[in-house]
Amino acid sequence: QSRLFPLSRIKPSQPRALNFLSTLGAMLALNETVRTIVVFRPQLLIAGKSDEIIAKFEENYLEVKAHKQVYLTREDAENFCHFYPAAQRAAAVEAWTKGLSKVLVLEHLDGDIIERAQTFIATLAETYGGDSIYCSTSRWESMRDFEFFFPHLDGTTVERTLALIKPDGNAVESDDGSSLEQHVENALAAAGLLIVGKKAAKLGEQEAALLCEELKDSEDYKDAYTNLRSEPGVIAMCVEGPGAIVKWRLLCGPTDPALCKERAPTTLRAVWGEHNAKNAVHASLDMASAEKELKALFPQGALQLQNTLCIVKPHAMSNMLQIRMAIEEAGFRVLKEKHTVLSEGRAKAFYSGSKKEPFFNALVQEASAGKCAMLVLCRLEAVAVLQQLVGPEAVKDAKAFRPNSLRARFGLDGQKNAVHGSADAKRAGWEVRFFFPELGTDPVPNNEEVRDFLFRKSAKESMDLKSLSASDTAADFTMDPTLQQMVSNGLLALCQERPKGLQAVHWLQNWLDQNNPNATAPLSELNRHGFNPDERTKRFVEHGVTQDGMAFSVEAPAPGKAKKIIDVDVDQDLCEKPLSQFATPPFVVFAIGATEAAKEHCAKLAEELKLVYIDAVGLLQEEVNAKTRLGAEAQQAIQKGELVPDEVTLQILKKAMLKHADKNRFLLGGFPKSVQQAKKFEQDIAAVAFVMALGEERTADVAEVVAYYSPIGKVRSVSMAGAAPELVYESMKAYFKCRFMYLMGPPGMPVPKVAHNLEEKYGYHSIDVMALLKAFAESDQKDADAVEQALAKGKPVDASLACPLVLSEVYRGQAMGVSNFVICDFPQSLKQVEFLQHMVPCTSKPLLLDFTRVDSEDIAALGFTGGDAIMRTDAYFLDEMQAMIHGLPGLAKIPLSLSVIEGREKSRGPSTLEGLEAQLVGAVWERVRDKVKPGVVLALGMPHSGTDVLAPLLAKMMSNTYSVDCNKLLDKEMDRKTEEGLTLSNMLAKGQVPPLAITLELIKDVVNLTSSDSVVIENCPLYTDQIESIATEFRIEKVCYIEGDEQAMSSWKSKFLAKTPEDGAQVKAWGDRKKRLSDIVTHFSRLGKLDRLTVSETPKEETLTALLNQATMPQFILVTGLSTVLTPNLAELLAASLNVGAPPTLPATETPGEATAKLKKHAESCGYPFVVLDRAVNSPEAATEFLSSFGTPQLIVNVNAAADFVEEEFKAAHEDMDEEVVAATLEKERTAYEATVQAFKESCASALMTIELSKVKANVTEEPVKAAEEMCAMVKAKLVPKAYVVVAPSGDVDFGSLVASSVCTTATAAGGAKPAKFTVVDCAELFQAGKHSAVLEDALHKASFTADAPDCLSSDLWTKLFSEAFASAANPMGPFLIINFPSASALSSGPSIRDQFGIIESLAILGGILHVRTTDEVFAKCCSGRPADLEQHKLFEAAVQGQIWKQYDKSKICDCLLESVSEGPKGAVKAAAALLEFMLKAE
Repeated sequence: QSRLFPLSRIKPSQPRALNFLSTLGAMLALNETVRTIVVFRPQLLIAGKSDEIIAKFEENYLEVKAHKQVYLTREDAENFCHFYPAAQRAAAVEAWTKGLSKVLVLEHLDGDIIERAQTFIATLAETYGGDSIYCSTSRWESMRDFEFFFPHLDGTTVERTLALIKPDGNAVESDDGSSLEQHVENALAAAGLLIVGKKAAKLGEQEAALLCEELKDSEDYKDAYTNLRSEPGVIAMCVEGPGAIVKWRLLCGPTDPALCKERAPTTLRAVWGEHNAKNAVHASLDMASAEKELKALFPQGALQLQNTLCIVKPHAMSNMLQIRMAIEEAGFRVLKEKHTVLSEGRAKAFYSGSKKEPFFNALVQEASAGKCAMLVLCRLEAVAVLQQLVGPEAVKDAKAFRPNSLRARFGLDGQKNAVHGSADAKRAGWEVRFFFPELGTDPVPNNEEVRDFLFRKSAKESMDLKSLSASDTAADFTMDPTLQQMVSNGLLALCQERPKGLQAVHWLQNWLDQNNPNATAPLSELNRHGFNPDERTKRFVEHGVTQDGMAFSVEAPAPGKAKKIIDVDVDQDLCEKPLSQFATPPFVVFAIGATEAAKEHCAKLAEELKLVYIDAVGLLQEEVNAKTRLGAEAQQAIQKGELVPDEVTLQILKKAMLKHADKNRFLLGGFPKSVQQAKKFEQDIAAVAFVMALGEERTADVAEVVAYYSPIGKVRSVSMAGAAPELVYESMKAYFKCRFMYLMGPPGMPVPKVAHNLEEKYGYHSIDVMALLKAFAESDQKDADAVEQALAKGKPVDASLACPLVLSEVYRGQAMGVSNFVICDFPQSLKQVEFLQHMVPCTSKPLLLDFTRVDSEDIAALGFTGGDAIMRTDAYFLDEMQAMIHGLPGLAKIPLSLSVIEGREKSRGPSTLEGLEAQLVGAVWERVRDKVKPGVVLALGMPHSGTDVLAPLLAKMMSNTYSVDCNKLLDKEMDRKTEEGLTLSNMLAKGQVPPLAITLELIKDVVNLTSSDSVVIENCPLYTDQIESIATEFRIEKVCYIEGDEQAMSSWKSKFLAKTPEDGAQVKAWGDRKKRLSDIVTHFSRLGKLDRLTVSETPKEETLTALLNQATMPQFILVTGLSTVLTPNLAELLAASLNVGAPPTLPATETPGEATAKLKKHAESCGYPFVVLDRAVNSPEAATEFLSSFGTPQLIVNVNAAADFVEEEFKAAHEDMDEEVVAATLEKERTAYEATVQAFKESCASALMTIELSKVKANVTEEPVKAAEEMCAMVKAKLVPKAYVVVAPSGDVDFGSLVASSVCTTATAAGGAKPAKFTVVDCAELFQAGKHSAVLEDALHKASFTADAPDCLSSDLWTKLFSEAFASAANPMGPFLIINFPSASALSSGPSIRDQFGIIESLAILGGILHVRTTDEVFAKCCSGRPADLEQHKLFEAAVQGQIWKQYDKSKICDCLLESVSEGPKGAVKAAAALLEFMLKAE
């Protein structure tokens, strides 16, 4: 059914900057008038005739309303020509794919454009060829062609239309046994339409006449009318969706089935219709017809407003945003939403109806596997519509028949079908009440429910329990007065009597007592006021809620024999979290090891940071002194010399905390005294954010608590030994600082929605400043008018008005335990920043969504955030505002372009305003996420290898970073019985494997606790497929691997097996762990991110420190020279261009040893691949010390200036210095400088680069900055990476990839030298979309229209792709291993072999080429056993070999022939050894 009408998106040949509003507006305008489509074949454009023909159209008053050039791919052409006879189709497709075609939209004032265009084009046939111009031949074809070339229906408004299957279509089946009804439903779903109502009916006279109205004056009218009223009747459907009227007409085809078979052979009428009167289906012509026809067949009340339940299952929670967006786009309103983990018992109760099904246990297991979301949805016919939206239960059926359904998009298999939807209205009522008992079944009860309610309310003793018919009236029943009616009558009587004062109360009391309808006394007084219910006898009243959710009460005779009560055993959770008495989880910090001085600091912190400080010891004493019950229990324990029971201590703490629940932020001093006490606190009261360990001297209890929480990243240490009190206080305060992210963008950009994603994914608290200001402006506050005027003019709101609003939101977030805030569209002035940061201790990071002004105006015009965005755009781009934004300290810009977003987001969503907004937000979010996601450092190693020492050591080397042992993290979550821990316990009890997502969320919490930017983790990942999940949520900065030699591995294995040495499962577990770790190590080795720490025993901290310093030491670039202006300018520019931080400052008075020690410390902590030094090595002794400590630097830049220039520059800087002193000083400096340069020349001449200042083109005296920029460019040209190319055979096995992996993971090369860290660049992946910058993704997208293969790209695009690969690598200087190179396109339409190697040499130093050759036998064993693959390899091999031996000297080529290899990995090891030996000789 996918070709019922083609909806392929044809792209213009020259994409322009995105202007959603004008494009959408134009499409809608064109849809309102009669038009036709004309297309020029490529031959006319190649001949340059298109403009000439267009001029002729306009001369004949055929107005061209729109036009564009398109390239039809073969698939597009096949779709476009699908109705051509088979004999002509192939030739037509070839003609349409020869180049660009031109599409015109024509109109005429008289509205008969289709006939006029056909007539005129016929006159052009002799001049330009009969088949060179295509024209739509009917109104239906013009609609089809318009949607094909200008797809817009998905972006139009939501409409309803009538889809009707006529009796002739309803009576037959297709050859495969399927009915037309099934085909129609599938076709509607494929077109994105929903069936809101459906019924089978026999049409009356008026209804049949209405549907035949378009045939009224036709000879087919009588037959069509008779057909509509014949057996077996019709199936009518109310269809809803964007462009529903036109979409359904396109699916049906022209009204004449004979014409359909010729021009639209895949439409419904072509397949199922007979002739005009019996054409199978009916479609409304336009909006007016649709409205009349729907009213006739679905009168008011036929479609019911309903509630239904949708459950997003645990495995699909990662797609929650997309699922919710799809639900809302389908017209649902989410009334209630709840995220929870179902216990197994609860899941069994919910699915009890399927208890006898064989899949019941699997269904329950999946439902309780993790967190899921329950949504109560509301709309017309919600149950049926949701069923269509979710699709068939079986995922394979959903993908086959409803590919756009939620289950097809997000389902996996079996019971993992993404979502659950209520099956019918009755079930929906039960399911909604199951999770949301406070809600009724439906928003409005239907007539049947009302009659049923009346019946139940009026039921009498011995009355037959009959069903009420529609003819029953309210007169048949006697209704009891409601309480409201009774009280109303009582108040009316009270007003008539008018008693005074308290007498009124007594009077009403007596009246209610006397007129109680359940009383047995006569109600004589009631008659006077018209309140006259039946006299009642003593009866037993049954009441409750029906299965459909309707309340009822039935009067019955007094009960006889007591009913038997049956207890039902319902499975309970394996673990249950006690309910908290706090409205929101409190933020709690333990302060342990506190001295008297530290207590003062804690009290001060509480006052300054709006915390509640509770001294546990003092609180306990207060309770004892107050002689409360808890105090008495504590006093008893103290008198006996025992510890106060934990239960008492916790109750006292909880009582004190609840008194301050409004603040909800607590600093608990002197607590806990033990790990057990801490765990009980977390189980009974609240989770702890972190433990602040004060001082170095710790008691055994404190040390135990610190040891418990340290491996899970929850300990923050404060050093107090010898530190000044103010420094200790600042250290403590730093842990409570908030992190503010100021998210700014042009007016109209839906910044709050991007911020919402940050809230969902990374735990930020979003503050929408514009929403706060608008709400304030609409209030009756004193300064509301001033704020309103500022907003209207796009001017900054005064800080004294805006910031208190933001502060209140910050305090609210802090009370919920949040430390990270994303503040939208803030700041608007520097005063606002100063105000906020003065009030709240924080770190801040401004983030700018950097659109051009043109793009910003397009965004504002769309009106995502209201109509005032256009006016505010002008103010946003004023020089003053731009200067303020770009002057914010630490501003990070995210360059964005609508044209690039348009290229990437094509076909990702509907073209409605909501769809466009979602596409824009999605594209921006991808860029923001890459910028803000936290960093992670991985500590890898086998069990007992010392990763527990390595991880904390790595954390210590980084600022505000903590280590987490992922195994202990999960264990201690379960041990402390946190919410996540209970989820894990329940999953493990059921034999389920906890998903990695839980671990990652817990790690994010550790990062967010004290606003860290990075975290170090061990025991994760455990599988290579987990790496992608980690990389999605975190930025993997570094990977350190403790590699043991044979002796070490044996020792670690012995310790691993010590508990169960004879257990074969443990031996297998060790082997599996070793294999998995090897795969992970290989993965990161290929990325150049792995630092290998080789040991022969379990290392201690000192050993690991030395190995880390050696492995992570950055490369140095030394800038030296006598110029005190140009040399530092060059160093700063160079550091900035390499993005490695400013050059470190070293005092000139330090000895070489002292300077080297400081350099080491800086290099170890900087985290950059390079360090640029400005005149830091200024004596031969310092040069010798530097070389012995760090080895040969990457580059030494010697800025050689003439003596007179140096002298003038020095004198200008030292005007008061005596000339003799100047001369002596300069002489001393020159002597030391020349000796230093000579020392480097003798030791590492290849690394020395001398720049003669006399040869710099810029005027070094008048333009020092320009001269420094010129020299920086010269240095950058020298700093090019080194690359090696691996030319190897390929087939079923990628042999080149095996060689690269072997090179990257080989510990030592020939001669014992340790090779550098390689980065693998795989050309098979390089040309694939989805892994590049937005600009390159756009370029690849455009190139894909004409490329025969992914690598058939221009040389310019090749160059850009390799440049990006080199620049984005862990070490941009390489060395790189380039595999699957040269690519196959070298022998077809891509760059030639010579050109491909030339591209590499233009970007890098080509260190060598490993040319791997094999015998036929080895190729069969290592690559592929198919003869065809061998022949293809030989052809390519001959071409490559002939070119490289012709193009390069033999010293550049490492030729490796594999003659006797049994399998691929062994051959790869041999080839890798050959390359490493070749590199060693070259060095």
